[in-house]
Amino acid sequence: MKKSILLVGLMTTVFLAAAQDTQQPKPASQSNFFQNLFSPKAATLAKLVDEKKLLDADDYLGKERQYFWVDEKKNQLELLKRLGSAFNEGFEPQIDSAIASLNAGAEIKREQWPEYSKSIKVAESVVTEYKKLQIFTEPDFRSPKLLTLDTALTSAKVNLANAGSLAFEQFDHASPDNFFALYPTQLPDTFLSDSAPMLKDFAKRLTADQALQIKSKYPEKIGNSGSFNDMLGERFLEVNLPASAPSPSIGQVLAILKNAKSAGFPVKNVPAAKIAFVEVTSKTLLSEGLIEFPTQVDMDLPFDPVKSDVDSVLDTTAKIGANFIIILDVAASKVSRRILAKEDLSSKFVSGVRSDPNPAYDVARNRVFEVQNGLANARSQPSNGLAAALINGIAIGLWNKRFSEAQQELTSTPMMLKTEEFQSYNYSASNIATTRAMTANYYVIDRTKNRYFKGIFDVSENKAFRITYNLHDKDPDRGSILSKFSKESEITTYEQSPMSVPVSLLIADYLKNEAQSKPLQSLIALRDEMLEDKNKALTTYKSTQYTAKATNDPRFDSVVVMNNPKGALGTGFFVAPDLILTNYHVVEGAQFVEMKLYNGMETFGKVVKSDVRLDLALVKVQTRGTPVNFFQGNVLDLGATVEAIGHPKGLTFTITRGVVSAVRKRPSIFGVGGKEVLFVQTDTAINPGNSGGPLFLGDKVIGVNNNKMVAGSEGLGFSIHYSEVKEFLKESF
Repeated sequence: MKKSILLVGLMTTVFLAAAQDTQQPKPASQSNFFQNLFSPKAATLAKLVDEKKLLDADDYLGKERQYFWVDEKKNQLELLKRLGSAFNEGFEPQIDSAIASLNAGAEIKREQWPEYSKSIKVAESVVTEYKKLQIFTEPDFRSPKLLTLDTALTSAKVNLANAGSLAFEQFDHASPDNFFALYPTQLPDTFLSDSAPMLKDFAKRLTADQALQIKSKYPEKIGNSGSFNDMLGERFLEVNLPASAPSPSIGQVLAILKNAKSAGFPVKNVPAAKIAFVEVTSKTLLSEGLIEFPTQVDMDLPFDPVKSDVDSVLDTTAKIGANFIIILDVAASKVSRRILAKEDLSSKFVSGVRSDPNPAYDVARNRVFEVQNGLANARSQPSNGLAAALINGIAIGLWNKRFSEAQQELTSTPMMLKTEEFQSYNYSASNIATTRAMTANYYVIDRTKNRYFKGIFDVSENKAFRITYNLHDKDPDRGSILSKFSKESEITTYEQSPMSVPVSLLIADYLKNEAQSKPLQSLIALRDEMLEDKNKALTTYKSTQYTAKATNDPRFDSVVVMNNPKGALGTGFFVAPDLILTNYHVVEGAQFVEMKLYNGMETFGKVVKSDVRLDLALVKVQTRGTPVNFFQGNVLDLGATVEAIGHPKGLTFTITRGVVSAVRKRPSIFGVGGKEVLFVQTDTAINPGNSGGPLFLGDKVIGVNNNKMVAGSEGLGFSIHYSEVKEFLKESF
């Protein structure tokens, strides 16, 4: 009993003392007592601080961050200050020393760089280690001297960065030492480009070798772009191609450009080298279609290009101010298409729509009958008494609802289902190799040496395409199939696009043959030589325009099968070695058509001329053929035997025979108005596939097979009269 009274009294004293603790200070031993009793975490931290185990104390502070920084920060403020002060006592001498070592001023001499670099690293280390401590995550506990050190460190780095361009300029870059490795502070990768304006005078004092040396020594800092790299490149060219020196030869210029490129100097322009370009391609070749695609000169060297004409170049070169003149004469540019492979692919198209009974409709209709029966049964039930009447009324209401739902379902269900029907068919796919080849004469005039060189070069390029023919319009997969193939327009664009001739190619060929260059005696003599070369090219071209070969019936060699990519099949025949005549309706809607010769060879042709009224079209082909001879007289004998060669119903190279029935004028089959067309009427069998083929009188063509009357008539065929054909062929295209 007495022990209990004593314990209660002791506890009361303790709580009273705790209550008075906020009003009057306690001795240290008493404070520690209460702290240990009511705050074991604070006691643990205090013990570590008292024992000078500061790092352990800081680690413990981090582990109990929530307690010390959030929950009890106000109550433990004195303890936290003690820990901060203990750390500051150890750090402040290091901070003072670091501050003193950084106050050397902005100008740091070359021999001071190693020591100053160490001072910066020491200062950075002190700041880093200081800020790692948990106690100093709170700025309130930091020493004011840390801010002074931070400021001194920042100021030192700024001063070094500002002095960097001058230090780089004064550095001995010929020594094995690396400026960026020795400089007391790390400079950014963009330092040289950023400092380019301050280093402009420095760059202008460099020799060509020094520019190369600096570029090779600091490739990461200079790179292959940026203003400082540009300055080095400009200085390299300025030293090697001084404006005050005589104009260098084109070989010297290219050698210097090669060195600049190897060093990584971007050369955008060489003022010392200006080139004039002239094209003198024969207008005859252009008008006759042998030049099938244009040519353009690609200035892939940093020279000033000057476009001119041959008269200005040869007569007033000084006014152009060009060091070098390149004259280009395209002798031939041809496009060749070859079918490497042709295959038939299967697909299907929508051939119709079939209607079938819908099973769901019968189900819905039966449901209506069932509900009707249920409703009728509910209505027929006797209602004896109020309760029975109520129940029966509810049942009738439910059946009415079901009946309404069944009717709605029946109304929304179609009686018949429409199903698309498909039919299998084949479409064609061809692998096409398109080759573009160009042959050109060129002349390089070197005004610095007053010499010229004449050369010939051939350029060719290939591109593969895959196209499709006869794809059905109602094929459900038409879009996805077409997406896998090239379009004919893509091939046309490629074939008609200009072929680029790099200037470097011409000049490289010239330099390879420079020993064969000739003195430029006079511009008039050069003009005459160019004219002679042009005439030789024309003579060669003319000599290759006609071919002949012997067969049992040479007329068949003049006839070809015409395949329009859109599906039409007809006939054509050679009227010139590289021109085929046919009906317009055979090639309508196509720019290019496939053709098959009598010898089995396949080729392509391009529609180059057409007349809808006459229903005539002219197709230019690459494969040469034997042209037909047209009848020369004005009168045809009625009853004279005539023959048609063509491909009726796809039966290729079929010959049919008849007579001349009449010569008469009839309206154009297209109904486009204008003059009537003169036709040769014949009873020769002319069927689909014969269109565009020749009507022969002996070995002379008197017409182009065109149409026939049907609907109960026989032997009424019409061929476009040879006089109409001759007028059509005379017109330029």
